Amino acid sequence: LQLAGIPSAMLFVRNPTGVSHSPAEHAEMSDCLAGVDALTRVLEEVAA
Repeated sequence: LQLAGIPSAMLFVRNPTGVSHSPAEHAEMSDCLAGVDALTRVLEEVAA
């Protein structure tokens, strides 16, 4: 998307193991909720 000139971003949620794209990946609910909160705030700013 970025190469096509479309503004884009990535949101990462921490996990204690650092494992990604694996069945062993795990994130705490509190970290997932923090990610939802961050995404909500960004979308509210973009929509304003």
